[in-house]
Amino acid sequence: MTGAEQRMASTQQSAQEFLGNGHNLLTRSHLNCDPVIEALNQCKFFKTEDLNSIESADITQDKIKIILDLVISKGEEACYKFLKILDKKRFQVFPRPGLGSPDLHHWISCFSFQEDPQSQTANTAGG
Repeated sequence: MTGAEQRMASTQQSAQEFLGNGHNLLTRSHLNCDPVIEALNQCKFFKTEDLNSIESADITQDKIKIILDLVISKGEEACYKFLKILDKKRFQVFPRPGLGSPDLHHWISCFSFQEDPQSQTANTAGG
């Protein structure tokens, strides 16, 4: 990993910062978008026009960029859910490391998954 990639993999970052810093890394990789789109669609994450925009993109990198821009624009909770999906489906989504591909398996493992952001406040308030 380069110094910049190591800085972006800091466990002190919020999900939104982590995803924002990983934006270029993800968009230049050859991801399998279908499992991600399916998982986000099952969560009712996308509006119809969002899904149409993603599906109309011709190349994978454009689809990834649209997805990332949508997720990041929705804020911290959406970014956290998206990172959880990437982590859960990493073997379906990420290319194998090597052959010029960045090691996205290592990248996602650098994010410090905690309790869901919403449930942390709910747990402390529920006493």
